[in-house]
Amino acid sequence: MDHAVVLLRSLPELEQAALLDGYTRKQAFFRVALPLVKPGIAAVSLLAFIFAWNNFVFPLILTSSNAQTVTVGALSFLGGDRPKYNLTAAAALVSVVPPLLLALTIQRYLVRGLSFGAVKS
Repeated sequence: MDHAVVLLRSLPELEQAALLDGYTRKQAFFRVALPLVKPGIAAVSLLAFIFAWNNFVFPLILTSSNAQTVTVGALSFLGGDRPKYNLTAAAALVSVVPPLLLALTIQRYLVRGLSFGAVKS
């Protein structure tokens, strides 16, 4: 049986055991449930942020020229009679930095989540 399925089935049991040990519902959530689901929350939040950040088509069609996302704004440097490759490269770098910083920040949760399923008990 998959390790994630076992975890999902045992999570309510672990919360009930914490309640029997004298924890309040809030303490059981923060001390038992939340540490077990942190890697999943970190992975989902990183993917959601990257998908929203890299969205290109909808902002290209729906935004005006005075309010654009970074990825659409980078495209404006390529228009005109002479493309400005240096500004396009700088805009590309600016658009890469926030997802990279977020990924490096939550890397420990991602590594913990990946290694958690690999350990046999």
